[in-house]
Amino acid sequence: MSYPASIIKAFNDGDYSDLVITCGNLRLDVHKLVLCTGSKFFRNACRFGVGKEAEDQCIDLPTDDPEMVRRMIVFFYTGDYEPTSICDVESLRSINHSRSSDDPAPVSSRLSSPTAYLLGLSIHSNSTSSAKHNYACSCVANVTEMVVDQPTASRPPNTPDAAILPSRKEDTYQIKNPLTVHASMYALADKYLSEPLASCAHAKFKSCLNDHWDSVDFIEAVQIVYSSTLDSNRGLRDVVRQTFRDYFHVDLGGLPGAEEELAHIDKLSFLLMKSWPKKGK
Repeated sequence: MSYPASIIKAFNDGDYSDLVITCGNLRLDVHKLVLCTGSKFFRNACRFGVGKEAEDQCIDLPTDDPEMVRRMIVFFYTGDYEPTSICDVESLRSINHSRSSDDPAPVSSRLSSPTAYLLGLSIHSNSTSSAKHNYACSCVANVTEMVVDQPTASRPPNTPDAAILPSRKEDTYQIKNPLTVHASMYALADKYLSEPLASCAHAKFKSCLNDHWDSVDFIEAVQIVYSSTLDSNRGLRDVVRQTFRDYFHVDLGGLPGAEEELAHIDKLSFLLMKSWPKKGK
C-alpha cells in the first residue's frame, strides 16, 4: 500500500517521527505506524523492545546492506522501491531516497568487468529514444547524483520480442543488476517478516527474467536466492528452477543434488549449462 502524500511529506521532512532506523551510516527518521504495519519484525520490536534501543526508540540493523534497508523503508511508505518498471518509476519521485555515506557501491556501478560485458549486463537501450523494451521489467530507477554510465547490449537470444514502448521517461536510467536487488529484497522481506515486500520482490524478480537471465546479474541473484533463505522457502527457488527449464532447457529436479549447489554457482558453471546439448538438437 502507498500512504497519503501528507505521510510521505512527513517522512521527507522528518516531522512527527517516533522511531529511528540505523544501518551502517544510514539513519532514517521513520514512523512506527508505517513500519509496524508493513513488518511483523518491527511490530514486535516496538511492542516488546527492551534495553537501550527501546529507551532511545532506535533500531539498529548492523548486518544488512544499507542500500537494501533504504529500499525496504521506501517500500513501507510507498508500496514500491527502485528499480521498478517504466510505468511506475515516476511515482517514486515524491519520496526522499536518503542514502548512507559508507554504503556499498551503488548497484548501478557494480559488475563492470569485461566478463560482465561478455555475458551481457544491460539489455535495454540506454537512450531515451523509442526501442524494444520489456514494458514491465523492473530495472528502471530515477536519476540521482550517484548514477554512472550504463553499458548497452543486445537482447539475449531466444527471448520473446517485447512491444515497442513509448520513449523512456526522462531522468531515468536502467541499473545493471536488478535481479540481484530483487533477490536481496526478497531475502530482507523474509528476514523482517514482511509478506507485502516479499510479494513485490517476487513479482519484480520474475518481471526481469526475460531480459536479464543471460547475465552475471542472474548468476549472483541465484547465489542470493539459495543462500539467504531457508530451503523450505520455495518462493524464488521455484522461479529459478522454472527459469533454468525455460531458458537453459535444464530440469534441475532431474539432477540429484544440483539445486543444492546453486548457492555456489559461478560463471564457468553458468557458461557450461548454457552450452549443454539440448534435446532435439
